[in-house]
Amino acid sequence: MSTLVFAEKRKQQILELLERHSALRVSDLGLHLRVSEASVRRDLQRLEQAGLQKRTHGGAVSAIANFEPTLAQKGKLALVGL
Repeated sequence: MSTLVFAEKRKQQILELLERHSALRVSDLGLHLRVSEASVRRDLQRLEQAGLQKRTHGGAVSAIANFEPTLAQKGKLALVGL
């Protein structure tokens, strides 16, 4: 039971860190939370399934952050020369 509580607390800490930083790396989260990168990846996977964050290659971004323009937005930017 304490393992489940610890996992839930970790996920809450990840969400709080994402609120402050918008993007985080798995390696940094592992060091900060003092757990393996595999544990961080599992936590990120569950948080993504719940729609609370988005996984990226090597990390995660806030579900409300949108760092990468959509394909349509990229096309519009190209048309105006940006």
